[in-house]
Amino acid sequence: MSKTTIPRGGITADAIDATLIADDAISEEHLDATAITGTTALTVEPATTDEIIISDAGTLKRMDLSLLMGQPSFFAVADGNQGSIANNTWTKINLGSEVFDAGGTFASSRFTPGIAGFYIIHFGCYIANIDDGERVEVKLYKNGSEYTYGAHKHYSPLANADGMITSSTCVQMDNDDYIELYAQHNEGASETAYASRTYMFGYKTLGTL
Repeated sequence: MSKTTIPRGGITADAIDATLIADDAISEEHLDATAITGTTALTVEPATTDEIIISDAGTLKRMDLSLLMGQPSFFAVADGNQGSIANNTWTKINLGSEVFDAGGTFASSRFTPGIAGFYIIHFGCYIANIDDGERVEVKLYKNGSEYTYGAHKHYSPLANADGMITSSTCVQMDNDDYIELYAQHNEGASETAYASRTYMFGYKTLGTL
């Protein structure tokens, strides 16, 4: 039997394997749309570890969908009033209630992304009884140190005013970096950070800035 002759009984199952297919032999002319349409549809949001194939300058590579998603992401709020914000002392804010935590990367009032990238972070803190000319400040700490571009300061125009302060920033993070929320004031005595408007949330940007 010649190499070009098909056996009378046909080709048996699994008879053609990688050893019988030449490199680069499978191209667009050998593929049909049913390669996609005939496959089971994904009906839920893909997992960050799901993979797709792309051409990187002509070389096929697999890529985790995490690189195309705004995850990990989180939204955490204070689960109770925190009455220990000392005068002129940066104090870590307790964010004990998670509204959501896509990726399971928020714990103990700390966000550790697990995936390197650029992250947009929004945060706010509410401290009452701030007198005229006194200030309330909030700041992100990265890896235990003040993050220069994640701070905001507010001076009260009234006596016993509500010091609600919010801000946003972008933080470049490695997978094991972490951020926390801190606040301080100069009212004199210790004041309370109220749970109703104290929060932090964030998400991964797509690509780099």
